[in-house]
Amino acid sequence: MAGKGQTPPTPIMRMGCPNTPITYRQAGYETVCLKDADRGEQVLYNFNAANGDIIGVDDVLEQTLCPDNLAGVGNWITSQSTQAGTTLFFDPTGTGQTGTPFAFLSGVQTTVAQLVADGGMQYIPDQVVITPAFDTPVTIRPGGLTTIDLRATATGIAAQEITNFSAAAGDNLQLKNILNYTTAAPDLSNIGNYISATTVNGNTILSVDTTGTGQAGTPFAELMGVSATLSQLVSENALIFTPTAVNVLAAPNMTFICRPEGEENVAVVNVHGSYGPTTIQDFSLANDDQLNLVHVLAAANVQADLANIGNFVSLVDTGGNTQVWFNANGNGQGGGTMECVLQNTSITLDQLLAHSGLNLS
Repeated sequence: MAGKGQTPPTPIMRMGCPNTPITYRQAGYETVCLKDADRGEQVLYNFNAANGDIIGVDDVLEQTLCPDNLAGVGNWITSQSTQAGTTLFFDPTGTGQTGTPFAFLSGVQTTVAQLVADGGMQYIPDQVVITPAFDTPVTIRPGGLTTIDLRATATGIAAQEITNFSAAAGDNLQLKNILNYTTAAPDLSNIGNYISATTVNGNTILSVDTTGTGQAGTPFAELMGVSATLSQLVSENALIFTPTAVNVLAAPNMTFICRPEGEENVAVVNVHGSYGPTTIQDFSLANDDQLNLVHVLAAANVQADLANIGNFVSLVDTGGNTQVWFNANGNGQGGGTMECVLQNTSITLDQLLAHSGLNLS
């Protein structure tokens, strides 16, 4: 530890590695951020809280209700000391049981309370993502910075109850599973077409209308003890939508609208003249959309790949719209059955192939 009038050494931080023992430096002022208890027991040598050394328990406590000032931490972390050193245990139930060993302080006899008092144990919450189970209420940790990755609604599944939600503390709701198959914009500019918020008995109930017509829809989340409007939640960044690539079936004789963020694999359901062609709007190679013809090929019992697909598929531009035709004869003469129309999109088969816009699997 730095003496009187001396400048303390620059603090350093490194990540724990349960498979490799770690020795704190002699100069002190070192933080080791331990991995969560499921990763195994971390062996630590030369730890000295009086020397400014710190055990970081962010990953250990991140999904508990322990506050960042470590008040009541003994409900989750306990200790046992022997002549060899002190073992720290984690109890995820928060009932102060022995739990799972996650750290061993070699040559140090101490307690959890002493570590906290000496500043040798610290908890600085960082952003954490929780995916709650269906029909299981979830309580957000006091430190905030929690993203609830909501599951898509399903028949018979009640809205997800969420307690301690605070946008001011950095909590938010991830809507990707709720909105991924809609044309909701990632910037939430048209969120009101899909999501509504109502306050009942001091709780805010969020509902989704996947048709995008702004109806009440199906409840998918209930923020307990929170009264907020949809506009408030949006302005507070309490709602986020991070789309992921999706696979969708475009039904025959219907209109399908691609998502504005792209990365959509649109599988055309084979029709072969039985129904009218599928109309696909907003298809964009620039947004990495793909046209998937696997069902078309399978229904005709045709084996084709990207090298010879031109023998079976042809694209015809008709005033800015692109018709996609399929000819099972494989003679490369075009014609056959019109499977879909890319509305307001003018592209050729060569362009589709060059931009990886055609999927056959």
